[in-house]
This record gives sequence, C-alpha cells and structure tokens, in this order.
Amino acid sequence: MPTRVRTSRDLRTRPTTSADAASRRVPMKTARNIRRGHLIKGIREINRIDWDPLEKLVADGQRVAEFQRFNRENQFFDYLSRVEGLLREVRVREQEMQRTNEELLAINEELQSTTAELKTTTEELEQSNAYRKRLTDLLPDLLVTVDVGGRITETNKAAERISGYSIAELMSRRLQDLFAESERAALFIQQAASGTDVASYELEFVTKAGKRIPVSFTAVSLVEPEGGIRGVLGIIRDITDQRLAQETLRYSEARLRAAMDNMADGVIIIDSSGIMNSFNLAAEEIFGYEAAEVVGQNLKMLMPEPYHSNYDAYIANYLKTGERKMIGIGREVIGRRKNGSTFPLELAVGEIYVGNEHMFIGVVRDITERRKEQEELARQAEALRRSNEQLEQFAYVASHDLQEPLRIVTVYTKLLAERYKGRLDSDADEFIQFAVGGVDHMRNLINDLLLYSRVISQDRSLKATPCQTAVEQAMANLQMAIEESAAQITFDPLPVINGNPTQLVQLFQNLFSNAIKFRGQEKPRIHISVRKSLNEWTSIVKDNGIGIAPEYHNRIFQIFQRLHGKTEYPGMGIGLAICKQIVERMGGRIWLESEMGKGAAFMFTVPVDEQLQMKGRVPRPLSKG
Repeated sequence: MPTRVRTSRDLRTRPTTSADAASRRVPMKTARNIRRGHLIKGIREINRIDWDPLEKLVADGQRVAEFQRFNRENQFFDYLSRVEGLLREVRVREQEMQRTNEELLAINEELQSTTAELKTTTEELEQSNAYRKRLTDLLPDLLVTVDVGGRITETNKAAERISGYSIAELMSRRLQDLFAESERAALFIQQAASGTDVASYELEFVTKAGKRIPVSFTAVSLVEPEGGIRGVLGIIRDITDQRLAQETLRYSEARLRAAMDNMADGVIIIDSSGIMNSFNLAAEEIFGYEAAEVVGQNLKMLMPEPYHSNYDAYIANYLKTGERKMIGIGREVIGRRKNGSTFPLELAVGEIYVGNEHMFIGVVRDITERRKEQEELARQAEALRRSNEQLEQFAYVASHDLQEPLRIVTVYTKLLAERYKGRLDSDADEFIQFAVGGVDHMRNLINDLLLYSRVISQDRSLKATPCQTAVEQAMANLQMAIEESAAQITFDPLPVINGNPTQLVQLFQNLFSNAIKFRGQEKPRIHISVRKSLNEWTSIVKDNGIGIAPEYHNRIFQIFQRLHGKTEYPGMGIGLAICKQIVERMGGRIWLESEMGKGAAFMFTVPVDEQLQMKGRVPRPLSKG
C-alpha cells in the first residue's frame, strides 16, 4: 500500500494528545475535545483521517492511554473539586465559627460588663439600703411597714424607744394591736392597703408597759412597679410634746387675751393687707364697735379722710420700700367712731412676725381728755406767763419808783439824826437810829429786788461766752474783797459755753462773794473745776468756808432766805436766788454739796453746744489766777 504523504494540514488536524498537539501543531480544539472527554467526537475525527493501521494502532494505544490518563485526571480533578468544595465549606464554616466566636466574645464582654454593673448596682443598693436604714433609725418618728394582712415586716430604732418592745418582738405582730382603738387603726390600715392614704389621724399608742401615748398616725400604700400594692408604710409620731405645747399656747393665748382685754389702751392686730385679726375690749370701748363687727375688715374703716383714702397706698409703699411714716413712730392721729364722730388718738404701731406671716400691732389711746387738759394747761401757762411778766414789770417799776421817795426819807432821817442828836432825850435818838437803819435796809432790799427783776427781764439771747473771761472779770470786780481777805482763787481750763456774758460774770461774782463772806478761820481758798458728760458741762466752785447743813441746801436758793443774823453776816439773802435764775436761763441747774465746817461745793450745769465744738471752741489750758 503506497504511503500517503502527510501534509501540514494533516498534522494540524490530526487528533492526538496535548503533547502531540503541541509538537505536531494539532488544532487545540481537537486536543481540548480529547482532554475534556469528547471521545466520540475525537474518534470520528480520527476515522475521518486516513491513517495507516500501524499509526492507527499507535494512535488507538495512545488514545487508550490518553483516555486512562484523562480518567485519572478527571478523577483527580473530581477529587480536587471535592477537596476545594470541602475547603470552601471549611472556610465558610471557619468564617461562621469565627463570627460565632466573635459574637460569643462580645456576649462574654457584655456579660462581664453586665455582671460588673450588677455587682456595682448591688453594692449601691446595699449602701442605699444601709443609708436608708441609718436614716430611718435616726428619725424620731416610728416607721413601720406591714403586709397586706397588717403584720409588721420592718421597722426602725424609734419603735424600741416609743413602744418599749424590741424589734424582734414587733416582727410579725399586727400593727393595729399596738393602738388602744385597734379597730379604728385596722380600718386606717385597710384603707391604705386599698390605695387610699390616711394622713395625720390622732390615736393612742399603747406601749409594752401599758402606757398610752398620744400619737399622729399616717398610713401610705406601698405600690409595686407593676402597679400592685404590696403593703403599707405607717408613720407614728409621738405628739406628747406637741399636745403640751398646744396646751401651753392655748394658755398663753388666754393670758394674752385676758391681758389685752384688761388693758386701758386699745390693741388692734392687722395683717399685711390691713385686715384686722384682733380687737380688744378697750378698742371696742374707744371706737364703739364689737370685735365681731371689725375682725376681717380693713383697718381704714376706723379712719376719717384723708387717712381713709391714703391707708392702702401707705401700707403698700411701706412693704415695698420700707419707708416708715408711722410704724415704729408714735404719733397723734384722728380716729372715727361707729357713730361717725371723730376724735384725737395716740397711735403706736409695731411689726411682728407670726411664722412667715408679716403682721402689725397697733396700740391706740383716746386722748380727748388729755387734749382738753393740755389746752387748759396751755391757757393757764399763758395766763401765768402774762402774770409773771406783769409781776416782773411791777417789781421793776415798784423798785425803781420807790427809789425817789426812799431817797427823800433817807435824807430827812439823816438830817434829823445830825441836827437833833443830843437835843432830845435818849429814846428819841434811839428811834432816829432805828429809822435810819430801817431806811438803809429798805434801800438795800429795793436795790436787790431791782437787780433780781433785771435778771428775769433782761434779754434771753445767748452767745458763745468764754468762762475764763467771766471768772477774770468777777475777780476784778471783787478785787478789794479778795485783797482784804487774802483770798486765793484758782481754776482749771474752762470751756466756752452758750450764755449771757454779763450774767455769767454775776454768777461767778456771787459765788465768789459768798465764799469770801462765809469763810472760817483760814484764808479763803476757792477753786473752779469743770467736767464734761455726754451733753452738758458741770462747773464746780469749791471753797473752804464754814459749810452749810444739808437741810438748808434747797432753801438757800430761794429769794430773801437767810441762815444767819444780820449782825453775823451782812446781806439780804438774794445772791444765790439770782444765781439760780441765771443758770436756769442758760438751760442748766444748780445745787450744793456741803457739810458744816467742811466747806461748800456749788455745782451748776450748762448744755454742751456741738456747734461750738465743731468751730473749735473747746476747753483749752489756761493759766490759774
């Protein structure tokens, strides 16, 4: 059989293995068909090629070997595919397990956090319960919880103190059995267990010793979060002290009411709106209203115009600004009685606080009679003033007008004494001497009376007067008497006062003259000191004279009052009366401290003038005279 020449096309289209396809350039499509198991299609293509038997046999062998290898490869790929499937499933399971593990870890962390929170909450709850227990044990009230059957489940320390039972003895007892009125207490407990609270009912609590204590009982239902009632909280408060305080308060109120009703002055209590809350018996008598008619009414019903219209605005302004026009300040106002008549009254208003309530208390006094008395006194004072002025004028005129006739009498009595002395009998000479002495005494009286009236009638205006200047002038006026008696006058620094310069000189001159006149065996020593109190100067003129008995200390300041005979000490007894007038005209007072044989200290006061102090006219060191 002739050998057929294979062309390149035959080599390209000849089916063989993948190696042949690569070496002989067999079409890849055919090789793929063989590799992928398209055997029938491959056989057909082989049969279509006209090969020789040997090649066919080789090709068949190769094909069988290739088929076996292909089967093994297919098995391998099948196993590999299964392994890959298993691996994919393992990876999926692994991912699922990883996710599950992560979820488990998250759950575990959450569980740990929840456990920690639960532990913290438990500790806080225990602390809260301990704090609540300590707090309830510190309360003075007996706190007790009971179940719906009324049996005690929990209580505080106050239960032991109030009841006398131990806490163990109280557990599981019925709460109602601790009250004297147990049925009433049971009713309150049942009412609270049904959802209706009971507040502050007064009962009697029976202690273990059998003692009954007044208590205030409050019962409150204990509600579960779901809404059900699990028991009752009872609050038992010992009100023994409260009862005692109420009794004391009632007693005090009764005493206050009795005191108010027995007061001569009217007492009215109002609130911050001006509404009257209390009206005592004296107020009823003053205004003509009964308390029931005015309590609850506005105070302005007791006021005439313009007080009636301005009252509400005044109260509102005071509460807003605190500006006082009447509160805390006594003043005279006009009141209106029930019959419409008006009358003068004295009103004093004060503030009081009753709890948080701002109230005012007014004390009123009908001063109708006092006003009449004041008017009468004013009329009498005016009449007395006119009478004194007339008397002063009469004294001045009388003493002045008597000077001329007295001078004539004096001249003629002296002429009689000179011309007829020795010519008549001895009785006539004695009578003439009595007449001359009487005339001289009358002249001295008239001069002193004239001097006294001048002190009263002179100008009352005062001005700044240095006391040192007045002292020095008085010493100059008495220079002769000072030298004759060898008197020594000294003084401390003296102030500037408000006074009359002339009269101040006369004051010191009279005091010096008295000290010199009523001296003892020693030479007269006179010292002037001064002291200042809050609102006055006190000057002290002290001497070492014979002194004055205490029973005469007031008498010597009266006009024409003498303690010694004319032959012992000359004078008319008017000098200290003039001193008293001068001091009183300056707004001061004069008095004496002395004992017989221990000298005398004349003291007088004058008001301190603050304006003089501000101007710098204050006591300054002065040299002694």
